[in-house]
Amino acid sequence: MKETKVITLTLNPAFDLHCSIEDFAPYQECYAETLSVDAGGKGINISRALKVNGTDSLAIVVVGAENAMEFCKMLNRDGMQYEEIWAEGRIRQNITLHEEDKPETRISFSGFQCDKKILRKVNNRVEVNENTIVTFTGSVPVGVSLDDVKELLHEFKKEGAKIVIDSRSFAMEDLLELKPWLIKPNRVEATKYLGKSVQTPEAAVEMAQKFYEGGIENAVVSLGGGGAVMVCKEGTYHVKAPKCEVISTIGAGDSLVAGFITGATKGWLPQESLRLAVACGTAACMTAGTRPPEKENIDSIFAEIQVEKLA
Repeated sequence: MKETKVITLTLNPAFDLHCSIEDFAPYQECYAETLSVDAGGKGINISRALKVNGTDSLAIVVVGAENAMEFCKMLNRDGMQYEEIWAEGRIRQNITLHEEDKPETRISFSGFQCDKKILRKVNNRVEVNENTIVTFTGSVPVGVSLDDVKELLHEFKKEGAKIVIDSRSFAMEDLLELKPWLIKPNRVEATKYLGKSVQTPEAAVEMAQKFYEGGIENAVVSLGGGGAVMVCKEGTYHVKAPKCEVISTIGAGDSLVAGFITGATKGWLPQESLRLAVACGTAACMTAGTRPPEKENIDSIFAEIQVEKLA
């Protein structure tokens, strides 16, 4: 079997700033302590988690010229294999407030503005074939249309690449048009697609089935602490997530995607890739900030959880 090349695209990266805050109160001045600052973006998070799993990837990252050097220093610190594409403006910030015993509060800012020329630069950096997996995750930058992004992904598909999409920028009809190899909406996104609440595995399966019947090979829905369900040609599956001490959920979904891709590069069946995906996503919740999961946590969780075939 030929080696699979994995390419992650991050067109709208961010500095991920994590803060600890006591008694957060809106409409008032609140004092916070900075916990960590990382170079973030869903594609970057996937590449970090792939690296933990021993899977090579190339991260293509669009960076704003005004603060790109600091961002690239962080990528170098993490030993990332990446290529930056420069744009005018500044890389944005995402701020996550951590309050003890309460859900995280996340504030996301708009980033630099681009145009479709940036996609041509991306295309010039990326060589794909039938042994390539390309991820498009996160938001589309200001000034770039979704149609232009879809055109780029269609070109990659024509060359034989397997496309992964995990982005709120895509409506259900966009996904059914592109027919990516893998999608991974969460409960909020799945509720939007299905038009009714998706809180249970049964509801998630209903949504995943619609995507699979529409031509998407691996339709996964992540359920947070409930694990994930998947509909694929081998059947319908559910992997429950074990209970763990949750430190930060940021990047957990990206680690889940990385786990599935890692399994696929090893030639595993989709259901076993889903098992590794849930192990990676769960382990990511046990690390602070936007840091990737730790390998020993992945391995111990993977050994603990099982795949349940639903149909």
